[in-house]
Amino acid sequence: MTNWRLRGNCLDRDPELFFSTAAGDQARAKAVCTGCIVRLQCLRAADLEEAELVDHKMVNGVRGGLTGMERWARRFPEEHERILEQKRQSNERNKEAKRKAYANMTPEQKERDRASKAASNKRRRLDPKYQRAEAARLARRKMATA
Repeated sequence: MTNWRLRGNCLDRDPELFFSTAAGDQARAKAVCTGCIVRLQCLRAADLEEAELVDHKMVNGVRGGLTGMERWARRFPEEHERILEQKRQSNERNKEAKRKAYANMTPEQKERDRASKAASNKRRRLDPKYQRAEAARLARRKMATA
C-alpha cells in the first residue's frame, strides 16, 4: 500500500507555508487542504501524534485543514473555553478602564485622542502586513458563509 502522505495536495508545496503563524499563510495552507483526498488521514495522524504528548501542548502547523489551535481546541474543549472566557473578561476590564479614562479627559485631550487614532488607522490601512491580514480575514469569512 502506498503511503498516504505521497498523495497529499501539500506534497509539492513549500512546507514553511503550513507552519507559518501569519493569518494569510494559514488561510492559503487551509485552502490547499480543502480538496485534498487524504485530508482526513492527515488530520487523524496529527491527532494521534498530538495525543501522545504528555502535557496539553499545542502543536503549530496546518494539518488536515486545521491549525494547531483548532486541533488543540477539539482535544481540550473545556480548557479552550476557559481560556476564551479569560480573554473575554480581560477585554471587558480593558474596555471599562478605557471608558473611565476617556470620561476623565478634557475636551482638548479627547480631540487629540481622536486625531491620533485617525492617523494611526490610516497608517495601518496602508501597511502591507495589515492588508494581507485583512484579505485573509475576508477569505475566512467568505469560506465560513459558503
